[in-house]
Amino acid sequence: MFNYLKQDSYLLGVVMAVLLPVVIYGVMHGIIAVLESTFSNMVAIKVKHLVLLAIMLNLLPMRSYLISYKYDKTGRGILAVTFVYMIVFFVFFH
Repeated sequence: MFNYLKQDSYLLGVVMAVLLPVVIYGVMHGIIAVLESTFSNMVAIKVKHLVLLAIMLNLLPMRSYLISYKYDKTGRGILAVTFVYMIVFFVFFH
């Protein structure tokens, strides 16, 4: 499984960049839901902040693939999808 992640491919970068923010958003949303049910109204995080944080965390694997592994195609795939996500974010939330 992990050998598949160590290849230089645009498709791998696109798939990772599409799935990673969705998974991160789901995990963060679940944690926030548990915290809100436990502590009532003490936790107040807006959906747009969670979405922006999930998109921003795409920069970690992008940096890793571009700098550490020197896999330019995978890093560029992640970068392209991250730009598309950011454009969509600003269209819908601002």
